[in-house]
Amino acid sequence: MRIKVTLILLATLTASSAHAAWTDFAPKPFENGAYIELFGSEERDRSDNSGRKYGWNDTFFTEKLTVFSNGYVYHPRFLQYQLSLSGALKQEDYSQSYAPSAGWTHDTGLDYLARFLFLPEHPYDFELFAIRREPLYKSQSSTQHSNVETSNGARFRYRRKPFFAHVGLIDNTTSSNTSSTNVRRLNVDGEYFKEFGHGSVFTVTAFFIPSTFTGDFGLSGETTQYGVTSLIDVHTVRLNLTATQSGYDQESPRSGQIENDQFAFQERLSAFLPANFTADFYYRVLNNESTTSNLVATEPRTLKDDLTDLEAVISNRLYHSLDSRYTFLRSTRTSSGGDSTAVSNTLGVDYNKLIPHGRVLAGVYFGTIDTDSTGRTDVPSEPHPGILVPAPGTSSLDQPNVDPDSLVVYLRSPLPPFEAIRLFETTNYTVTLVANRLQIQVFLLPPQFTLPGTFDFFASYSLTTGTFELRMNSFGFNTSVQLLDDMLTPYYRYLAVRSNVLSGTFPGIPVDSTQNTIGLAFLDGPWRAVGEFQSLDWAVSPYRLLRGEVQFTGSIDPTFRAYATADYLYKNFPQGSSINSPGAYSDTSVSLSGSLQKDFLARTLMLSVGGSYGRVIGPVDSSAFTLNSSLTWRVGKFELVAGGDTFASNADAAMNSQYNRSHHYYYVRVRRRLF
Repeated sequence: MRIKVTLILLATLTASSAHAAWTDFAPKPFENGAYIELFGSEERDRSDNSGRKYGWNDTFFTEKLTVFSNGYVYHPRFLQYQLSLSGALKQEDYSQSYAPSAGWTHDTGLDYLARFLFLPEHPYDFELFAIRREPLYKSQSSTQHSNVETSNGARFRYRRKPFFAHVGLIDNTTSSNTSSTNVRRLNVDGEYFKEFGHGSVFTVTAFFIPSTFTGDFGLSGETTQYGVTSLIDVHTVRLNLTATQSGYDQESPRSGQIENDQFAFQERLSAFLPANFTADFYYRVLNNESTTSNLVATEPRTLKDDLTDLEAVISNRLYHSLDSRYTFLRSTRTSSGGDSTAVSNTLGVDYNKLIPHGRVLAGVYFGTIDTDSTGRTDVPSEPHPGILVPAPGTSSLDQPNVDPDSLVVYLRSPLPPFEAIRLFETTNYTVTLVANRLQIQVFLLPPQFTLPGTFDFFASYSLTTGTFELRMNSFGFNTSVQLLDDMLTPYYRYLAVRSNVLSGTFPGIPVDSTQNTIGLAFLDGPWRAVGEFQSLDWAVSPYRLLRGEVQFTGSIDPTFRAYATADYLYKNFPQGSSINSPGAYSDTSVSLSGSLQKDFLARTLMLSVGGSYGRVIGPVDSSAFTLNSSLTWRVGKFELVAGGDTFASNADAAMNSQYNRSHHYYYVRVRRRLF
């Protein structure tokens, strides 16, 4: 009897332990909830490209219900999770100019998110995630968004000094009935960080990021990036080493084939010497090669450029008021069409002196550059990031004396799979000569890109062919006086460049210019203003420039914020005395922008209004304006957001080409937390 009772007790305890073990691994939520979201919008777009008109209208409604749970399994330090599931309904009336309207259409959508983080508070953790978005985008947006977006991946991270490591794998697919893109990326990086006595540091960082992408109309490609960076710091001496390799290969029937391979290496040795002397020594290598081909070109175009720099900079500070710097630079460039070597020596001195309620700044600069060039030098895939279009977006090429016929400009698409799209002169951009450099002005992008916006570009080109030895001497000085506690600052700058062809034939006209700049800056609390006049005298491309800017940034009261800026720029390019000088013309741009934000009802209601206007008069006449407003109201579990955006632009380019585009968008969103 005693044995039977003992067995019963053991069985009961065993069952209780098994039950306890099972419940320990049951999910335990931090938070469960659900919310409903209603959305409606009205959108219209019109474009006219030299008589070729296109437009569409879209009325759009969605209703979406989401349930979610955030919590952990067994223990918050063992496994944390995020789960959500959404179902949506869509009603839409979409019509376009080149096809009859199908009337009202209906659709359903399903979203989910599953994210699991193992050992979140440990030196090592592991994450798995799967995301699906079917946001029921509008029919016209198939080039920008898609009906289904999925993202699956995993990530492992290790963090324990002196080692840090990260491995991530992600697979993104964007698809609809008419389009599909896919991007797969592996990200591996690691760091070794070690501190020694007296603050000395040694670090090594390495990364490896390969990816592949595919898209519509036969688009495919791959990118590869890897590199290593190292730092050795022992107070008086610091050594930095960086080596990177990147490759880009894209092929599509629309843009042709684009290949670019780049290797970059930089070594910097810094020494902090007695008597406030500092010495920096640089060794840089940049190997760049690009190949492009398209349906128009008869054969691929390959540009190759190998650059090697050796630079030494010695600087000194005397009594906290006098800074001097000497720089030696030897740059050797070998390209597919020619070679060049440039040796420069520069000396600069800056003086800084405090005066009552202000400061006096002055500087002087001397420089000489000896260039030995043979043949033609190519520049492949020069980056020009962050250009605002249609502000208008302008950017100057890095190198002077460019052959305009060799210039090719590409837009890096911000939309998946981030392909490179070739742009064309007079259709998308214009080229003007400013001093001895070409300036690109982008005024129009393909219709799938929403304007205004900031975009990344890159350009490939060749310098004009020539075999010569050239010496260029420069002299400049600047001075400014900060008065009335920095309220008023008049300034003046002078720069003279004189060139002498020592041998051979220089392509074009050597620079022999004098530049004068005078201006006045104003700063008082939220107000800032500047007025400037600049003149450049040169036989080929002289100009006169007048610039003004006024800006206000601040709060009217604790609940009212304002921002406003106005810019004016006038450039006049008179006919130069050289026979190679372009014809006289002028270029004027005016831009205005501002925004207001006001809080109401104890900051539960916020109203925002903004807008901008830009006008350019020159070789290309263009204008653009935007208006936007939004209203946000949050009370408890209720949220209301409503607003609208209006954009319009037009441009008159060469050969009587005219471009007009307008876009109007109005929306309202209501969200209510159910529990």
